[in-house]
Amino acid sequence: MKFTTKLCLAWLGLIVITALIGPWVLPLEGPDTSPGGLLAPAGGDHLLGTDEEGRDVLQLLVAGARTALIVGLATVVISGLIGTILGTAAGYMGGFVDRIVMTMTEAVYSFPGILLAIFLMFLMPEPGVGHVVIALCIGGWATYARLARGIAMSLRERPFIEAARCIGLPNRTIMFRHVMPQTIPHIAIQASFGIANAIMAEATLSFLGLGIADGTSWGHMLSSGAVLYLSSPHLALAPGVILALTILVVLRLADNTQQYLNPKATK
Repeated sequence: MKFTTKLCLAWLGLIVITALIGPWVLPLEGPDTSPGGLLAPAGGDHLLGTDEEGRDVLQLLVAGARTALIVGLATVVISGLIGTILGTAAGYMGGFVDRIVMTMTEAVYSFPGILLAIFLMFLMPEPGVGHVVIALCIGGWATYARLARGIAMSLRERPFIEAARCIGLPNRTIMFRHVMPQTIPHIAIQASFGIANAIMAEATLSFLGLGIADGTSWGHMLSSGAVLYLSSPHLALAPGVILALTILVVLRLADNTQQYLNPKATK
């Protein structure tokens, strides 16, 4: 294993551990209303200082790690599951089912992903983690559906599928037992890249004030810190650096996953 890969795994492991146990080890407390508690510099009781409301920046970063992990994983799991099932059904069944699924995917692709998410967030009654996941899944399942459809179309005439039909297996059994397992490596590659895209999309929505607006998002921290960058640069630098490193690490590990699961396509 390369040294850079080990570093990436170490950083990703740190983010995951922080997201899982950080809120209990370093819970998000109320704002510091004491004299000097607003925009306090790093050091003392606040290792990374406080924001304009007196909240501890380190505690917000820990809470933001959990938000990023939840949004990234939930979006990929839900989108991947829906897209794989619909795409496999479209590719294997063909005909009317294929036309319906492809019409739906074309409708999704007619809008840029982030613009579609912004529009959907405008329709949400109260922005939150769940609503962000829903908005990203509505625009994210189509990629997995097109991928699964292509694989299913290439498999439906294979001898082992023909043999399954000859022994009388129903189409549902063939799809779930023989076709969908063949899509797992390709879906896993797409999902590994999708995690980085979901984290970035959530940060973008929160930066624009359409996502998580309670401060427990790296994107919202960036938005607040950008206004006070000249006087308190740590408010924007801390979440910005962590967000950039996390996305770069996930993309690097996704590229390694692609090389491992599909070496011929990589070459």
